[in-house]
Amino acid sequence: MKDLFITRFQYYKELTEKTFDQLSEEQLFWKYNDESNSIGTLVKHLSGNMQSRWTNFLTEDGEKSSRNRDSEFENDIQSKAEMMEIWNQGWQVLFNALNQIKEENWNDAIAI
Repeated sequence: MKDLFITRFQYYKELTEKTFDQLSEEQLFWKYNDESNSIGTLVKHLSGNMQSRWTNFLTEDGEKSSRNRDSEFENDIQSKAEMMEIWNQGWQVLFNALNQIKEENWNDAIAI
């Protein structure tokens, strides 16, 4: 079952990356207006969420006290390469977490 989850998450990660590949750097950081977020900023937020929620997910609450959620919405990513590094950091935490699931902890309750 775990492999099915990993495969599904990998599919969505790759699908999103194919979308990124179709966009210019300018498009990745474009904002409709001052109240909206660019794709780059949303990537930063998603990565922060994955890192907070999936770090030590078997033993700790999902929302970590060290997370600075508001800073995730600062539009300070400088390049597509930097955005992809941030993107991959979040996904790495998720995949590492999923690989911690074993038959003996499959039914354990976790706090999200």
